[in-house]
Amino acid sequence: MNQPQLESSLTKLRQDVFECDQQILLLIAKRLDITRQIGQLKQQLQQPIKNPAVETKIKQHYAKLAHQYGICPKLALRLHRLLLRESRKAQRMQKTS
Repeated sequence: MNQPQLESSLTKLRQDVFECDQQILLLIAKRLDITRQIGQLKQQLQQPIKNPAVETKIKQHYAKLAHQYGICPKLALRLHRLLLRESRKAQRMQKTS
């Protein structure tokens, strides 16, 4: 490929990454909305925000999916911890509103 073709390919790939990032953020927003709903139900059921059994199951699911999709397991588990922390925060905020 010549220089203009390489530049065009680079621009296209960057646009693809931008679109993936947009989809990721949309899915995170959807996930947080779902966790808020979970928080409401937990509050009505008088259940604690933390549920170690469920959290362990989700963590194992992340590890399995990371392997399946060829993603570094450490990256997947860091993402899991971040999303879990944000989910708990959303549920705590739900509890106070």
